[in-house]
Amino acid sequence: MTTNRMQEFLTELKSLYVKLEGTYEGNQPQVLRKVEETRQLLSRDSDLGEWEKQLLHMAERSGKANFLCLAVQNIIKATEVSQLSQNEYDRGFNDDK
Repeated sequence: MTTNRMQEFLTELKSLYVKLEGTYEGNQPQVLRKVEETRQLLSRDSDLGEWEKQLLHMAERSGKANFLCLAVQNIIKATEVSQLSQNEYDRGFNDDK
């Protein structure tokens, strides 16, 4: 994913998060679609890393349990993690355990 598209996508996610702070009602399907959209966008150039897989799995579970802000936070984190250098990724993933 290009840097510009990544920034646009992160802006969309942050706007969704702000919207959810107002109300969850009726927004669960949109959040679950964002989880799947993120999986597709992040796996377009290569396979998803383990860290992204874990974060998106947590996002999906949170979304299904109607913890929508938590789900969006995990989507944002997965998106940001995918942009790390390999060294930063390895260090952060191992520290996160």
